[in-house]
Amino acid sequence: MKGSFRDFCIGVCGSLFATFILTIGSFFIKIDPSSTFIEYLIRTIVELKFVMYWVLFWLGVMLLRWVIRNRIDKLQASYPSAFSISYYHEIDHPVEAYDMKWNIKGNVKQRERHTNEVQSIIVDYVEGAFCKHDFRKMKETRTFFGRYKNKCPKCGYTVYSVLNNYSMEKEIADEAESQVRNSVYNKKSANS
Repeated sequence: MKGSFRDFCIGVCGSLFATFILTIGSFFIKIDPSSTFIEYLIRTIVELKFVMYWVLFWLGVMLLRWVIRNRIDKLQASYPSAFSISYYHEIDHPVEAYDMKWNIKGNVKQRERHTNEVQSIIVDYVEGAFCKHDFRKMKETRTFFGRYKNKCPKCGYTVYSVLNNYSMEKEIADEAESQVRNSVYNKKSANS
């Protein structure tokens, strides 16, 4: 998709450039010796409404790109000013989310006194994103309109998302913690 869009843009720009050069060449024959090149260029651009429409079209595309990128950037999780990661993790759990594999590392925050059952957890960090086919680290890049692309360097598996890896890690950590809280709540409500 990206390659075909790039080829289309190159083709359109090439044809516009060729049209513009041919038009300037045809106007060179009719140059008034008293006019300057700037006046001649302005007169040529005003007479070529076709070129102006394309320039406005490309300005519109660039404006649309800027708006979409800003909206996508606002969806991202904010980075912490300071953080710490513990050395030992009681929880090391593989998860599949967003069509990629992740590994949750965390610790038990609270246990039930009598049964030693986990009441809540705290996720230190999430490792990932890994390819779901061969578990290799995915490379994150950004597309033309601002979406994030994760691609496996070995098999070429690609995942597009509006969230970057850090935001996906935060979502996965929040989901893991909420699942534990939800299971504890469901057990308590079933017992009462």
